[in-house]
Amino acid sequence: IISLQSKFYQLNNFSGLMETLSALHNSAISRLKASWNFVPSRLMEEFEKYSLLMNPKGNFSQYRTQLAGLRPPFIPYLGVFLTDFTFLDDCKTDYDDSRQLVNFDKIRTLGGKIAELQRFK
Repeated sequence: IISLQSKFYQLNNFSGLMETLSALHNSAISRLKASWNFVPSRLMEEFEKYSLLMNPKGNFSQYRTQLAGLRPPFIPYLGVFLTDFTFLDDCKTDYDDSRQLVNFDKIRTLGGKIAELQRFK
């Protein structure tokens, strides 16, 4: 699976990369310490590299930095964008409470996220 992760990374398929990382970080797999000892150190280094890249700490800051520098085509990990959309919907109101006007800041931010998603075509 770690070799497959390398292919996903080379193809800029971050969705596939995250899926395989999630599988290997699953508690049923990660607790197999004796089995992990048989994995060659080169593959373990790659696994660590991909785990750091897709680490959710800092709101996926390393992944977002890498994604910003890439040119299409690539397949993004959509979980990051879904989290952003949920945050926008939950934390920003649709209307400005003081004047009952549409919250254009929310709409602008939402439009920017949608434009960013469209860049991945």
